[in-house]
Amino acid sequence: MAYAYLNVNQAETALVFQADPANQTLYWGSLAAGTTVELDLFMNATGLSYSQVLDLLALKTINPAQDSVIVSDDLSCDTNKKHVNNLTPTKFDIIHRFSRLWRKTTLTLQEMDAVVQSPALGNGGITTDLAWKLQYCLQQQKLWSLSAFQGLAFFSDIDTTGTDSLYNTLFQNRAVTNPLNRDFAVSSVTSVAPPPPAITAVHKGLLIGALGLAPGDLDTLIQKTDGLLSLHNISYFYRMAQLLQALSLSINDLLVLFDIINISPFADPPTTGAFYSK
Repeated sequence: MAYAYLNVNQAETALVFQADPANQTLYWGSLAAGTTVELDLFMNATGLSYSQVLDLLALKTINPAQDSVIVSDDLSCDTNKKHVNNLTPTKFDIIHRFSRLWRKTTLTLQEMDAVVQSPALGNGGITTDLAWKLQYCLQQQKLWSLSAFQGLAFFSDIDTTGTDSLYNTLFQNRAVTNPLNRDFAVSSVTSVAPPPPAITAVHKGLLIGALGLAPGDLDTLIQKTDGLLSLHNISYFYRMAQLLQALSLSINDLLVLFDIINISPFADPPTTGAFYSK
């Protein structure tokens, strides 16, 4: 059923979800015989634009060591005078399979990378296990009108990657809070030594505004943490707020529901689906 939902036919199943680094010439032709590919040929083979190739090479799934880059033969903008270097059979394989799966969705390259990397979904790999988890993930995003990173925050800390990350949109956005509260800086909420500060009344006001929680609900959630303004705790408040809104429940009713069902909705997408179906 997951393959059908993703519109992956039987012939494509192995192409997407089974690694095959030894046979990359079947998919790339002679390009896979070397370690460097002319940029215009790489773009033609992948169907990606120049900016998308740059995005692709920035992804952890594709280029974890960031050792594959675009190098230029001269100062011109000609793509036939630029090359993608340090390509290996493993990289050809993951680019091929990642691209095929990405095109089956409406996700951005960065969102697909986050899905593959999420411990609750791909855990770093494109496998058959990812297929059915991705189906549930996409269905839940559609059901609750969540973006990809909002949905992934159900299972891990809020994404802080890049200036336009979900975290920065919520807590480092001058259009919402000006001046910014330095206690909400990523460096502060992720600090180990010294630890993040204890949550104060000022912090509560910002959390309530960003998350849409009632003051009493936030207090209830804070009591279930160590009381620090850490990314881990903020992410917990966020996913609870999202679930409250999705289910139209009060915090007390949701906590009672947790006790009755005894299923954590934050383990992985299928478990979230099982919780919702109850």
